[in-house]
Amino acid sequence: MATPLAPGKRLAEKLLGTLPKLDPRRRELYRGQFSNQQCWAWGDRTWSANVLADAERTIGRANVLLTNHTVPGYPLARLAWLCELTVELKRAIAEDDLPELRVRLGETRALARRATTLRTKAVNRIKAVLMGNRPALADLARGRIDKPTPQRWPGVLRVLAHRARTLIDDDATSLLAEDSAVNAELITSLEALADELDALVPTTWRGAVTNDSTVTSHLEGRVLRELAFACDRVRAARAEGVAVGSLPLPPSVRAASRRR
Repeated sequence: MATPLAPGKRLAEKLLGTLPKLDPRRRELYRGQFSNQQCWAWGDRTWSANVLADAERTIGRANVLLTNHTVPGYPLARLAWLCELTVELKRAIAEDDLPELRVRLGETRALARRATTLRTKAVNRIKAVLMGNRPALADLARGRIDKPTPQRWPGVLRVLAHRARTLIDDDATSLLAEDSAVNAELITSLEALADELDALVPTTWRGAVTNDSTVTSHLEGRVLRELAFACDRVRAARAEGVAVGSLPLPPSVRAASRRR
């Protein structure tokens, strides 16, 4: 059974000292249940400070519940995993305010501005090749993302590079591509900028809404997924007849999981 915390000691790092130590295998299994994309999808919708506060409150409540009851599917090791993630999130929030990050954040914004200009150039040239081909133009328009986040820019640029390469390699469009300057130089520019963004964005980008870095946003999402899992397991145990108290779904989880 879990050890109740002393009054005032509700932080995840305090609780970690009372829980089983996690081995690498369990961490790998727990992490593998939710993909990075699933975590980002939720983390991009929330403020890290709210998630951290909700996590600490829920961890405290869960610890009390697990002190007296066994919840099928949610062992103490899983609570330790949630605590570890919460400690990582707290550290990431602090690092988001480092001066070095602010400098590189400016570099990321500059790359995003370059990407906007380069996309306009590439799309205009590709349209010239496709002129008169309504289905192809419609497909090009459908794939457009109006305001890509820096995190999504590499994918946008690589899709355009692929389209350009396809036009060059197709005998039916190769001459039109040459006329429209859809060439190897354009493809190289698109892929090189995508590579630059790939190298810089993961540790520096902040969301336009939440102002959290990508690292923080990912951790937010992973904490949110784990909070939802914990609440789901407690709810399932109650449905099975286990006399365990309720574990309310935190507000940040409700906000992150709401369908957009």
